[in-house]
Amino acid sequence: MRKRSAGRGPSPERIDDPRSIARSLISALGEQAPCHATYQALQARRRGDKPAMDLWLWIAGTAREILRTDPIGEI
Repeated sequence: MRKRSAGRGPSPERIDDPRSIARSLISALGEQAPCHATYQALQARRRGDKPAMDLWLWIAGTAREILRTDPIGEI
């Protein structure tokens, strides 16, 4: 039997740093990271999982912010 949260990404209780998750998504998916996080938020909304939806929206926003940041300013 599968766990209820298996394969659905991070749960709100286990997130310490959404910025690190956003960075991981960016390293794996590049510019598509915010789109993937937004898709996950929509899936969570469809399931009725508001905490997970809010978390994924936060991750999507953070990924957009990181991608928009000037790389010289990050040094």
